[in-house]
Amino acid sequence: MPGTRDDLTRLRIALTAFFALDGFVFAGWVVRIPAIKEQTGASTSALGLALLGVSAGAVVTMTLTGRLVRRYGSHPVTVA
Repeated sequence: MPGTRDDLTRLRIALTAFFALDGFVFAGWVVRIPAIKEQTGASTSALGLALLGVSAGAVVTMTLTGRLVRRYGSHPVTVA
């Protein structure tokens, strides 16, 4: 666990940078959804179902990851 103020500042900056990068990647992908729909020829319902599958997969993965972290700790799970 970080103890000094400098450690906490570095962690905060790293976490902020990570979430900012994640936001940019997500925004870059979301604006491409209409083009992806057109290129694949998917119907609106098929594309919606595919996007729902991505979200459902994320929920399952987060649940599993939470259990793994509780059992083995955050560092081994992150490194693996």
